[in-house]
Amino acid sequence: MKYDGTRLLMRQSHGQYDGHCHVFRADLPMVDNRRYTPGDHALPDTLCGLLAEHKLDGALLVQPSFLGFDNSFLLQSLAGLREYKELTFRGVVVLDPQCVTSPAELDKMESHGVIGLRLNLYKKEKEFEYSHWRKLLYAVEDRGWHVELHCGADYLPSLLPVLTNNHRNVVVDHYGLVGDAQQCQGFKTILSLPANRLWVKFSAPYRLQKSIEKTGYKTLADAISQLENAYIEHLGTGRIVWGSDWPFTQHEKHIAYPGLLENIRDTSIQSI
Repeated sequence: MKYDGTRLLMRQSHGQYDGHCHVFRADLPMVDNRRYTPGDHALPDTLCGLLAEHKLDGALLVQPSFLGFDNSFLLQSLAGLREYKELTFRGVVVLDPQCVTSPAELDKMESHGVIGLRLNLYKKEKEFEYSHWRKLLYAVEDRGWHVELHCGADYLPSLLPVLTNNHRNVVVDHYGLVGDAQQCQGFKTILSLPANRLWVKFSAPYRLQKSIEKTGYKTLADAISQLENAYIEHLGTGRIVWGSDWPFTQHEKHIAYPGLLENIRDTSIQSI
C-alpha cells in the first residue's frame, strides 16, 4: 500500500486497510429525497471476503447518505464483525445536530468501534451552519474522533477553514470532489490549510469524471495524477487515506475492487 494514512486514521500500529467502505441492506428504511436507492445488499460478510482475498487487514465503514441518521445497521455490523478475529473494523457515523446525543450514546458507538463523525453535506452545503453543529462537534472532538467532510468542491473555501480552525483531524472525502486543479478554489483551499489538521481520501476517482470532462485535461488519469501529487506534496503519505468506496454506489456496473486496489493511480481510471 502506497499510503499509510488509513492505518493511522484507524489508530492501528500495523497492517493495510480500506479507508472508505459502506455496508447496508437494500431493504432498510431510507431517507426521503435521497440521491440514490441501492438495488442490492452490501453485506459485511461480502466485504470480509474481498478484504481477505486481497490481503487487507480490515476497513473503515462509513454511514451511507441514503440511511440518514439511522446508524443502527452500521453499529450492528461493527458488533458482528468482531467474529472475524483476523480483521479490524472501525466506523464513521452520521448524526443529527438538532437531536441531543447523550454521552452514553456516544459511549456505545465508541464501544462498537466508531472513531469519526461524517458531515454528509453534498447537495446540502448551503444548509450548514457551524453554530448548529458546535455542541455535537465538540463532543466528538473531546473523544478524539475525526470529522469527515463530504461536500462539493465549490464549498470547501467556506466550510473547510472553519472545521480545521476548530478540529484537529478533518478528513476530506473523495479528493475533495475537485475537477480542475488549475482553477478550483476548493483545491487551493486544501493546499493552504495546516497539513497537521487535514487528511484527504484517495477514493472514488470515478466520481470526478463529469467535472473533469469540462476541463482541459486529456484524460481523467492525468487530472487525478496531478491532484494526487499535489496532495502528497502538501500532506505527506501519512495523511493520505486510500479507500475503495465499495460497493461503488451508482457505479457498480463498471467498477471492480481489484482494479482500484492494484494501482490506484492507473487501473482505477482504466476501469471506467
